Amino acid sequence: MSARARRAGAEASGAPAPAPGDTACGVCAALVRQRAQARDNGDEAGARECEEELANHRHLA
Repeated sequence: MSARARRAGAEASGAPAPAPGDTACGVCAALVRQRAQARDNGDEAGARECEEELANHRHLA
């Protein structure tokens, strides 16, 4: 299932879709740091992986 389909499912269920890269979330903050490090090191595949993880991450209440 794609990230877009997962987000659509969250929207249909009434759960708010999380903001990708929300720095108030520890997981998002770590992924944002990892993405920046990957880009700084020229690791585009690693940066894309972080982007995917950010898009799929659901915040826990």
